[in-house]
Amino acid sequence: MYVLDTTERDGRLFIPEIDIFVNDLSLPLWAAIPPREAARIAIETAEALDRRLETFPPALLEEMYAYNKRWVVRALHRGEHLDQVDAAL
Repeated sequence: MYVLDTTERDGRLFIPEIDIFVNDLSLPLWAAIPPREAARIAIETAEALDRRLETFPPALLEEMYAYNKRWVVRALHRGEHLDQVDAAL
């Protein structure tokens, strides 16, 4: 959502400088949240992101897709996490 917010505000693709993987940084926080609550938050956030992408300016969406299609085709990213959940179960 942060990339979408900043890209739309600036009218051009924003590429965050991330030196450490975001998921690795946030894992301790997610682990501290009860599993059902974490799942609820993840689903609500995914739904909000999908709605936002549906109404995002097409030209900016194309620019984002050209840079990193996982930012636009969320199933690519989500599928990785669902595979991790399946493996853990």
